[in-house]
Amino acid sequence: MSDASPGESSDAQLGSLERSLSYTFRDRDWLRLALSHRSAPTDDLTHSSRTNERLEFLGDAVLDLAIRTFLFGKYPDAQEGLLTQWRSQLAGRENLAAVAEGLRLHEHMRHDLGNCGNNPAQRERLLADGVEALLGAVYCDADYTGACRVAQSLLGSSFEELPSDPRAANPKAALQEWWQSAYGRPPRYELASVAGPGHAPHFTMAALLGDRRGETGSGWSKREASRNAARATLDRLEREPEWKLEVARQSATLSSATPSLGTSVDAAGDATGEPDEG
Repeated sequence: MSDASPGESSDAQLGSLERSLSYTFRDRDWLRLALSHRSAPTDDLTHSSRTNERLEFLGDAVLDLAIRTFLFGKYPDAQEGLLTQWRSQLAGRENLAAVAEGLRLHEHMRHDLGNCGNNPAQRERLLADGVEALLGAVYCDADYTGACRVAQSLLGSSFEELPSDPRAANPKAALQEWWQSAYGRPPRYELASVAGPGHAPHFTMAALLGDRRGETGSGWSKREASRNAARATLDRLEREPEWKLEVARQSATLSSATPSLGTSVDAAGDATGEPDEG
């Protein structure tokens, strides 16, 4: 994802990336394919006109199982809910993009998207997808054992930094757990405002608890902004017990008058009520 005109990495550059991965490819064509974004010029792709999307699909599954296996063995007393929240944090786009930055993956990715530094959400998405594609490439070049070892090595520091407070790992899941268990419906999130130029919008989302408006949060994507809104709402609920009681009193009235709504209209297919990406 170089900001310069993207081209294929040299053997020396690929060797540097392999050392960062602690894995040497038997067939470097898999590595080259993993670095080829769908926007890369056709003549810049090694495997005909294919891109890293299929490898990303495979790597996503490798990553998920590697994380679940680690958490299951490392925390034998942790309940499913906490394990799930930790998994979401570790496999989240923000964390994977941070891993990619550590690999300097942006120096190797081939794309035709211009300077992604002007669009942080786009840059984060490409880097995170690139990490998944790399794991898919290792799986194809070796096997699951090799890919799992690479995945757990890349996430080593992330494993060490796992917070014991679930709200820090996934504030949206924590807010939903409280709200839905008590009132049978998930929180919703609405777009409050959009600022900035069209190529790099900055979103502000608001959390909605029934008919009550919670706190707002901002970010370079609706996902990030809604997560920050959930965290701010949780903080207010803890900081202002009287507001929590007021919200709960109104919600109890609503619950007695309205049947459970099931999934939020803002969920967009996500169990934690994630809105669509911006």
